[in-house]
Amino acid sequence: MQQEALLTCAFSTYNASETIEFAIESAFNQTYKNKEYLIIDDCSNDNTLKIISEINKKKNNVIHIVKNDKNRGIGEVRNQLIKLSNGVFIAFFDHDDYSHPDRVKEQIKSIQRFEKKHNIQSENSPLCYTNRKIIFSPKNFLICKSVSYDVNKYSNTDGALALLSAKRMPKFNLSGSTATCTLCARKKSLVFIGGFNNELRRYEDLDLAINALLKKTSLISVDEILLDQFFKNEAYKKNSEIYELKMIKLHKKFLEENNLFDFSYNFAKMKHYFINYNLFYFFKYLLYLQYKYPINFITKVMGSFKTFFFSFLNKLYSNANNKNVLE
Repeated sequence: MQQEALLTCAFSTYNASETIEFAIESAFNQTYKNKEYLIIDDCSNDNTLKIISEINKKKNNVIHIVKNDKNRGIGEVRNQLIKLSNGVFIAFFDHDDYSHPDRVKEQIKSIQRFEKKHNIQSENSPLCYTNRKIIFSPKNFLICKSVSYDVNKYSNTDGALALLSAKRMPKFNLSGSTATCTLCARKKSLVFIGGFNNELRRYEDLDLAINALLKKTSLISVDEILLDQFFKNEAYKKNSEIYELKMIKLHKKFLEENNLFDFSYNFAKMKHYFINYNLFYFFKYLLYLQYKYPINFITKVMGSFKTFFFSFLNKLYSNANNKNVLE
């Protein structure tokens, strides 16, 4: 019987003392057997490392633990994980998530099926995501679907433009989440794409997916909820609009080649004003885009309705959870 390819369970942690134990346990509980465990702590100032060390002792020191001497940001940490991993496959785990036992097994099966179907024997092996449940409280949660885009059937350029808020997602593809906590892929694919952007502390996951499409690498998804994400109000996750706009600027040349940089940049601004209930600026950008790009604006809005609604609910539940914590 052929042995399973080695998998790296790759963790990034930062001030995760409240959640890291069950997150690590979910990696050990994976039904995929041939795996290693790698954790990089991004200079936590709580007792996260102490908890990880205690868990490691109980697990016979099988976890490779790295502590950064300064906070480097999630993009750089994930590149460290890729570099230090020994696995053929890498599955990313976040410190506030619980992966269901069959998560990785199902993702690797999906990758191998896709490779066989399209006769892929190169670095263009797909990135595989899965759906997740975002839990704000026992009563409030959202189901978040993951992205899906097959470059063997559809234009990789159109897919990248859609993820950059520049065009509508082509029919029969899914404009969903690209959260790295749901990602499993071959290491060689992540290296081929170029890894994550060190400059991005948010939206590094979307940037990775865009770069994958630009290099004709498909995005696939296991259409099951295989991960529970427990909402935590963390300061480093704020100001997400700054990083989305920064990410769009990183792709300025590509967008300008398609005459869509101005649309992409201002559509992203409009979206964030909507999510943050800033109606004056929301309508200001809405009217600007509608006047200057009427056809593209209408088709993009029609294709983005579910995304807008999900983002609105996500913000609503987040604010409600924050209020309960403060009270």
